[in-house]
Amino acid sequence: MSRIIERAEQVDDTILRAFFAYWRRVCGDRPMPRRGDIDPIDMPHTVLPHLILLDVQHDPLDFRYRLAGTLVVERSGFEFKGRLTTELPISRPMALHAEFAKVAGDGRPRHSGFSYRSLRDEYKNVERVVAPLSEDGVRVTQLIGAAVFRTFTGSDGLDI
Repeated sequence: MSRIIERAEQVDDTILRAFFAYWRRVCGDRPMPRRGDIDPIDMPHTVLPHLILLDVQHDPLDFRYRLAGTLVVERSGFEFKGRLTTELPISRPMALHAEFAKVAGDGRPRHSGFSYRSLRDEYKNVERVVAPLSEDGVRVTQLIGAAVFRTFTGSDGLDI
């Protein structure tokens, strides 16, 4: 389940909050920044291993991963780069696609979390903030976000 967010304070996780505060800052007065406004050197260093960047493909709508941070790849157990969301080897790729479609559809950032079973048969929770990028300020051309993965342990705790 995802929810629209407008302020960094709406997100508890420190990495996701730092990502959203950065995105909001580069937005300025615009509804969404351009890709060229994003500077990895200027971004909080704690966010980079959690970063995701996707190209929005229209007609039919899909999302191709341009990059995924090292922790996203490590925690997922597979490479994202070049893959469509509908091609990911996860148990519920269409749930992820639907979440991204909401952001691409209305151009508003969202915070979400969901569980899935990985290729290694581990059950994981993912918490994520996904925000739009636009070259013309109207049509969403890319999505950028940060994802934090937690694996369920045998003691029902979360292992980040």
